[in-house]
Amino acid sequence: KIPADKVLVALYQSAGELLAQSDRIDEAITLLKDGIAKVPANKAVSPLYQIAGELLARAGRTDEAIALLKDGIAKIPADKAVFSLYQSAGELLAQAGRIEEAIALLKDGIAKIPADKVVVSLYQSAGELLSQVGRIDYPLS
Repeated sequence: KIPADKVLVALYQSAGELLAQSDRIDEAITLLKDGIAKVPANKAVSPLYQIAGELLARAGRTDEAIALLKDGIAKIPADKAVFSLYQSAGELLAQAGRIEEAIALLKDGIAKIPADKVVVSLYQSAGELLSQVGRIDYPLS
């Protein structure tokens, strides 16, 4: 039996992706945010945060995308399913020139997400940003 929240997330995700493919980005974002509000905050809902964040960024609403991704990070218990929210928020922060904030966020993800191979990409991203600001010998953990 599939849990109800997973089914609901799948429906919101599919509908949001279809709207986005039809260039109905604002409608897709609204729908995905509605799904986020209706589904309990657990790892199953992380794709809704991820897709909505990507669409917001694509629409030039970077600050809103970062805020939404950070909201997902704050609400969803740390798990490897949340790693993509850390990764995306870190990338958007870095693109916005907020390097120190991006590094801090990635370090937070490294500290909170249980050890798994997905965490390696957070280390890589944080390391690249640290090297950009000349802090090559700075510890990540």
